[in-house]
Amino acid sequence: EDVQARRGPHLPIMNLHERSLSVLACKYVDEVVIGSPTIITRDLITTFNISVLVRGDTSETDGMAPLDPRRYEVPKAMGVFRVLQGHSPNMSARNIIHRIVDKRAAFEARN
Repeated sequence: EDVQARRGPHLPIMNLHERSLSVLACKYVDEVVIGSPTIITRDLITTFNISVLVRGDTSETDGMAPLDPRRYEVPKAMGVFRVLQGHSPNMSARNIIHRIVDKRAAFEARN
């Protein structure tokens, strides 16, 4: 619901369960915390024994509303916060949606 409130009624494309399973499929991920608070606390980090907290550097919502500056304050102070550099500037949910819509006619003609 939080994502839909920020990005609109048709996003995210995958539901929470699908997104969690996709992230868990990554060999570098040990656990996904579902329903984590917006502001990450020391208690959350110690309770789940989090050694690294990662945020991607690409965000489609950066221009919509500024993030609460306290969001990653504690993980940064604890030295566990990392920014994951994106490899492809064209790889975003918005671009994928546009590619699907653009290819729809070709798909329907083919099938």
